[in-house]
Amino acid sequence: MKLGREHMSDYGAVTSRKDFTQRQLMACLVLRAYLKTTYRA
Repeated sequence: MKLGREHMSDYGAVTSRKDFTQRQLMACLVLRAYLKTTYRA
């Protein structure tokens, strides 16, 4: 998330929902790829 702070904006658009920041979403994707998991149950 520290690296994303320098390169990503907080949110994708002014009107986007404010649930998660772009950095948080990217960290989740990186972690999912690292653990080699999927969204399927």
